[in-house]
Amino acid sequence: MRELCWKIGGSAGQGIKVTGEILAKTMARGGWQILEWTEYPSLIKGGHNAVHLRIREEECVATEKEIDILVALNRETIDLHLPEMRHEGALIYDEGIFDHNLNLTRKDIRPYPLPIKKIALEVAGEELYQNTVVLGATVSLAGYKIEPLLLTISDVFADKGQEVIEKNIKAAKAGFEYVEKHPLSFSHQAPYLRSSDHPFIQSSDNLVLTGNEAIGLAALAGGCNFYSAYPMTPSTSILHFLAQHGPKNNMVVYQGEDEISVINSAIGASLSGARAMVGTSGGGFSLMVEALGLAGITETPLVIVSAQRPGPATGLPTLTGQGDLRFVLHASQDEFPRIILAPGSVGECFDLTWKALNLAEELQTPVFILTDAFISEGHQTVEKLQLGKVFISRGKLLTQFKGEIKGGEHFPRYKITSDGISRRPVPGIKNITFLANSDEHDEEGFSSDNAENRQKMMEKRMKKIHYDSSSLPSPKLFGHLKAKTAVISWGSSSGPARAAVDYLRAEGKSINFVHLPCLNPLPVSYLKKILSWSQKAVVVEGNYSGQLAHLIYEKTGAKIDKVVVKYDGRPFFWREVLQGIRDAI
Repeated sequence: MRELCWKIGGSAGQGIKVTGEILAKTMARGGWQILEWTEYPSLIKGGHNAVHLRIREEECVATEKEIDILVALNRETIDLHLPEMRHEGALIYDEGIFDHNLNLTRKDIRPYPLPIKKIALEVAGEELYQNTVVLGATVSLAGYKIEPLLLTISDVFADKGQEVIEKNIKAAKAGFEYVEKHPLSFSHQAPYLRSSDHPFIQSSDNLVLTGNEAIGLAALAGGCNFYSAYPMTPSTSILHFLAQHGPKNNMVVYQGEDEISVINSAIGASLSGARAMVGTSGGGFSLMVEALGLAGITETPLVIVSAQRPGPATGLPTLTGQGDLRFVLHASQDEFPRIILAPGSVGECFDLTWKALNLAEELQTPVFILTDAFISEGHQTVEKLQLGKVFISRGKLLTQFKGEIKGGEHFPRYKITSDGISRRPVPGIKNITFLANSDEHDEEGFSSDNAENRQKMMEKRMKKIHYDSSSLPSPKLFGHLKAKTAVISWGSSSGPARAAVDYLRAEGKSINFVHLPCLNPLPVSYLKKILSWSQKAVVVEGNYSGQLAHLIYEKTGAKIDKVVVKYDGRPFFWREVLQGIRDAI
């Protein structure tokens, strides 16, 4: 399997992130599969930034820790990431900045001094183009062609004008040609991507998207017409994306003064007939909890994107984790139904978002899309979006009413039904009046503390959690149903878990993997079946206590033999999961 792991590091403001994005899009243009994530500190200015990019022939679902090519724009990058380099990996650095004697702690690394700044000044006249020189050098060192890079540069800088495009193209060509004239010899798998049978560019509808971009696109395709948010990493880029594209597609995009305003405005919009969604992270969602209960008791549809980052409190604002499952599951006082969806890939972010909008209106209850920083902000190759499969279901929404209501009576907004779902009128329909009441209420919305009414209303609302399971995202099984070992995961940890299981299956191990895109309601019957056939059960997740593992035990009575966890703010590398599973079996 041909693949390349590339990393660039430097200080904030050196264009690290956009450089990684350009290389990712260049490789995807050539038909390669990519997975990229950026590590950056929670600082206004300064600090160490790094972009890690894995490029493969086949689907790329997990990160690889070992780096083939490291681009160091400062000394700190070498100090931090040299231990991550593969044996005989290539280290690109500016010969004009570093002493030729780098004093590397590893002698197996192949240093590649490159006159980065000098080349940029000679061909483009500005230091600004240093990163483009690096891109050209990287493409050559990887054994790849330059044409896809030049096309990507033209696309990325299209709004900057022809002069900027031409300077970047000159810088890229200069970096590429320098490496061609001064090749670096390897004794292992490099050149990594060269192949006479692999086209440098092919007809492909693949996209390179972040999870947040996929969520934004799905919101537009799925008919969402009200999005509100207060900026909070890592959900903020949904707001940026929709602020740019939403108004052109009949969407109101509202940035409130705080998260309390954000969720209350979305509830009001939904109550008025809009298809509403809010975005936040754990700290912001903490402020939304009281209003969440309002949506629950008034049976108001609402989609909430909660992009996790490590806590408690401010925690690690720009890093990743999966510690909010229990919080989202139990937030707000007492009980009401909620759906929790957790995409395991960027492509699944798109699919689950438009489905979440449908579920919220069909069930008239809050629906969560639970992501995390890795999947929200990281880029991944996505196959052509299946827009033809997107449909809009508004459930029992009433936009007109032809019936009659006797004088003095109110519309039975909360009428007891067999499925717990009542007709939902839009305010202002002729002859209809109803109350949306945060107190416990009767069928017409009037406050009531009657014991019998309370019991009936609670049972009515809770029926929704037993909604027809065929409308909920199903578990995804990889491997044989009756394998001896079952591995279960959710969210962004699913990719590394799947990669580890694929490796063990190739070794002949009897093992399968189950990805759970829906965490509430948990697919209890399915899990009981899987776990009854397996001799060992392993759960992989990015938190300290193994929240999903405990939830599975609570709902199924099946004990999980081992929980592979990570809670340092970084995503799983698939070999970490592989070792954890090996220890269990």
